[in-house]
Amino acid sequence: NKRSLSGSAIREICNDKFGNLWVGTEDAGVNKISPNGDFTAFIPDGSKTSIAHTNIHGLKAIGDELWIGTYEQGLDILDIKSGKVIRHYDKGDAPNALKSNFVDCFYQTRSGDILVGTADGLHRYNTSTSDFTLIKQFPQDFHYTAIIKHADGTIWTATIGVGLLYFNTKTN
Repeated sequence: NKRSLSGSAIREICNDKFGNLWVGTEDAGVNKISPNGDFTAFIPDGSKTSIAHTNIHGLKAIGDELWIGTYEQGLDILDIKSGKVIRHYDKGDAPNALKSNFVDCFYQTRSGDILVGTADGLHRYNTSTSDFTLIKQFPQDFHYTAIIKHADGTIWTATIGVGLLYFNTKTN
């Protein structure tokens, strides 16, 4: 039906500045619910501008972009206005590449930094070079599932299997 989600295993929900609600599923991609109640499904179709996978683990609207973290298929950046993927990142061996294709979570700090939690490290997105830097204060071989930064400068991260980790950026 036109007014239903494409999947039933809901993993993530976020909103954007345009009033849309975005729903990431683990079984059928991403759905957009517009302010007037229209539903649009984003399912991989093999094209360069479609999302990479149906199993979504992270969603974050940042400006005009929707950041989409997938299970083992990397990171997609979707242009909200056009509904097309405009950038895709896979893990790589280069120093400033993602170290995992399992992208689980995102957080944007008040200063605009974008933090990306993966199954192999916590990364900071470098906007000037469109690549990533591992945040060395957090062990690389941990799986990060949630990120938040407190007003006192402390970055808190949830992990699978090793609990809660934190680092204060003001006091080191």
